[in-house]
Amino acid sequence: MFVFLAVGGLAVVALLVLLAVQLVNAAVAARRRRERIALHARARWEAHHHSLESRTWVVVRRVAYRRGEPFVFETVTVSEIANDRADWYDQLQSAMAEARERAALLSLQHG
Repeated sequence: MFVFLAVGGLAVVALLVLLAVQLVNAAVAARRRRERIALHARARWEAHHHSLESRTWVVVRRVAYRRGEPFVFETVTVSEIANDRADWYDQLQSAMAEARERAALLSLQHG
């Protein structure tokens, strides 16, 4: 009978530990969800460009900054420019101007 109670007691302890782990996981998930919602509320549209493998992309992105790092919610490509073009700088300036206009428009439409 003592062995049965010991095994039963271990089962109860294991069940309580499992329940505690589930509660902590649920609390962490809820906190992350609240942080993401708050981050999304602070997000804004901005023009951005980056280069990769001999190409430059000009995009409009909905982004919020967390601890100085960008958290990008959405990206819309405005232009893709080959880096070896003779008129690369002019193309970049034109694409960035268009991206800024789109960012302003999206900000008005979607906040």
